[in-house]
Amino acid sequence: TAQPTVAVGHQSYDQALQSFKSRNYQEAASSFQAIIDGGAASDIEDNCHYWLGECAYGLKNYSGAIEHFQKVLSYATSEKKDDAQMMVANSYFATGDRAKAKAEYQKLIDKFPASPYVARAKVRLGKL
Repeated sequence: TAQPTVAVGHQSYDQALQSFKSRNYQEAASSFQAIIDGGAASDIEDNCHYWLGECAYGLKNYSGAIEHFQKVLSYATSEKKDDAQMMVANSYFATGDRAKAKAEYQKLIDKFPASPYVARAKVRLGKL
C-alpha cells in the first residue's frame, strides 16, 4: 500500500514543478512544502527543498532561498547538490554580498569540479 502514496507524491511533485515553470512561485512553494509536510518520499524530499529555494529566489527572498539550498547540501546524497551550491552563490550575488558570493562560487568549483555550473561560476568569479 506504500506505492500509491509514492505515486501521489510524485504526481503532486510534477504539478508543483509545473507551477514553478509557469512562474507561479507562491503556488509552487505551497505545493512543495505540502509534499514535505505530508512525508515526502525520500527520493524527492531533497528536490522539494531545492525547488522551494528556487521559488524563494524567484520571489527575491534570497535569505529564504539560501536556507532551502543549504538544506539540500545537508543531505547525504542528492543529485541537486551542485545546483544548490550554485544557487547559494547566486543568492549571495543577488544580495550584493560579494565576499560570500565569491566564497560560494569557489566552493562549487572545489567541491563539484565536474559540474556543468563550473564554467558559469568561473565567469561570475571573474566579475567579483
